[in-house]
Amino acid sequence: MENQQILNRDVERIIKKQKITHKHIDEQLNTIIQELKMAQTPFQIQERLQAQKPLTKIINANKECYQYMSKLGKNMDKYGQKNVQYGQEEVELNSEQLIDLIKIHLLRDCQYDAYQYLVKETGQITQDLHDYFLENQHIIIEIKQKNLYPAIQWAIQNDNQPLVFQLYKQHFIYLVQTEGKEVAIKFARQNNNFSRFASSNMYEIQQLMTSLLFFDNIKESKYEYLYREENWQYILNMFLNESLKSQDLFNKSEIRTIFYAGALAMPKFIKYYQVSQYPSEINRRRQSEQVHNEIPIEIEIGKEYKFHSTFICPVTREICQPNNPPQLLKCGHVISKESAQKMLQNRDKFKCPTCPIVSTQKDIKDIIFM
Repeated sequence: MENQQILNRDVERIIKKQKITHKHIDEQLNTIIQELKMAQTPFQIQERLQAQKPLTKIINANKECYQYMSKLGKNMDKYGQKNVQYGQEEVELNSEQLIDLIKIHLLRDCQYDAYQYLVKETGQITQDLHDYFLENQHIIIEIKQKNLYPAIQWAIQNDNQPLVFQLYKQHFIYLVQTEGKEVAIKFARQNNNFSRFASSNMYEIQQLMTSLLFFDNIKESKYEYLYREENWQYILNMFLNESLKSQDLFNKSEIRTIFYAGALAMPKFIKYYQVSQYPSEINRRRQSEQVHNEIPIEIEIGKEYKFHSTFICPVTREICQPNNPPQLLKCGHVISKESAQKMLQNRDKFKCPTCPIVSTQKDIKDIIFM
């Protein structure tokens, strides 16, 4: 607890120092701007800046801030090293998979120089992904500049009709706002841009067309939501999700997800290993872990980090695992494979533990929760 207080105090100092440093840097930058405006010749600029030394003051302010950050790092190594090692025992990493995750993370964050350096060091090239992210970044920049044509072209090439319609819809609204109703209607009629979506998106098309009647006073109408600036962020997020799906990629950085989930789970892991410090307790728990491939405590890190459905057998009250999958009985009820095998032991059929319907071995089917 005392160690945590020390780290918290270090963090608070850094936050306060950063605020002071930012204010100091702004003052020095304003000084430089003022001197540039007042000076009439390059010589005067040099003379004035040498006298006040604003750049030196900025460097010194940053040094002081870095000293606080360095102290925090040293304290984290001092007080955290012993605890962190608890979560590292008997962990095997697949280096190739880890490198692939890091490369995708770098490409996702547009860190192309770092990506090229990693490729050079490892000798592993994923040219397809590199080209994909380069194209993706170009389209993202265009969307932010409210140019949807590259995104529309990509959606058409990938036959993503729901995305095509949403892009058409947003571009129609943009034309109404910037070039007028006539240009927008011309775009809607061009190449049957909207009419071919009539069967699936008629209501949205009707909303768009009706909004034109109220456009002169759109902020007071119920169609105001169509013309909000925040809709551009929705379009951008939709494009990102669909483009990542086309490459079978997760819509969030895998590295960040692992880091955040690990940070949330680590305190409970530390507590578990600290409680298991007695030899008899260690042996008992470690044997349990080896048999069931899990630790005997629940690690709750939030719904956003749950990616797979789980099924608890109503007979054994245990979570089904890949070596003990759920099975569907004739009546429609589900139990674990181990429970079904025990009930079928030395017999040809058995009664469902939930209802009176009888099932045989042929009636039982493996199921997968998606």
